[in-house]
Amino acid sequence: VPAAAIAVASAILTGIDGKETLKAAIDAGAYGRVGAASALGLVSRVLGALAGLAVYPVVAGHASGVAVTPEAAYTFVLERLWSLIKTVARQIVYILLGTLCFVIPGIVLGFRYALSQPAVMIEGLSGSDALARSRQFMGLYPGKIVGNLIVAWVLTVVAVVACVFGLGLGEFVGELLTPKGFHPVLVAAQGVVGGYADAVVSAWVTAFMVLLYGD
Repeated sequence: VPAAAIAVASAILTGIDGKETLKAAIDAGAYGRVGAASALGLVSRVLGALAGLAVYPVVAGHASGVAVTPEAAYTFVLERLWSLIKTVARQIVYILLGTLCFVIPGIVLGFRYALSQPAVMIEGLSGSDALARSRQFMGLYPGKIVGNLIVAWVLTVVAVVACVFGLGLGEFVGELLTPKGFHPVLVAAQGVVGGYADAVVSAWVTAFMVLLYGD
């Protein structure tokens, strides 16, 4: 909710709600508006990312029959955030190095370390230990993990495409049926709906990873 609210506020206050308006602001030399929109966008993304990570303890608790409050979920996330950052940074470096050598090794490493984030959030591992845990699971259940991840990726892509198409069509129809003065409201509404859709897709992916890891 805060992430969506900030995204909407940014569009209304700065007048920048996409690539076209961003380019127009840069061409006009309105660097103050560009900076404000960028800063608000960054804050919105960070809040959205924290909300996505908070799904980990909620889903894990639900699977074990324990109710986790939002306060407890965010406390859990903040406690493990630094470990997660270190692990993800190392994961990215390995995958990039593999990709620079050849594309295939990068893809293989991407799947090999796909469960390192759940290893941090669920088991409390960090860095090389989390990566080793993910590598261990991949060695034991390669077909199960790769198959499930591919299915999750396909479903996520389909959901994102459907959301983008639906939002774009809704905005287009709305602009045709409403006066021009009402268009900023449509932009705000699109931001809210888009924020919720993004949160739902992100939460689904996280829940999927938690359950796959537990299985």
